[in-house]
Amino acid sequence: MTKSPVRAIILGYGIRGRAYAAYAKTHPEDFSIVGLADPVAEFPADAEYPTWKNWEDALASDVKADAIIIALPDRMHFASCIMALEKGYHVL
Repeated sequence: MTKSPVRAIILGYGIRGRAYAAYAKTHPEDFSIVGLADPVAEFPADAEYPTWKNWEDALASDVKADAIIIALPDRMHFASCIMALEKGYHVL
């Protein structure tokens, strides 16, 4: 049986978000990015997925994902986590 990679939207593209993105690039059999949100970061030039300038738009999108990775500033974790859980996502 072949396992499918976990499809995740990353909220935040600072140090934490970039670390998860680097892992996805080197382990595509385990993890794939299907969206990325950050208000100030420059997105990867080779991004083949949607990008948003705020996490609310990312969670309101119709992008199919298994999980949300919250890599936002700590003060933003609670609100984004609650919204992601309410939408039925697994959350890291």
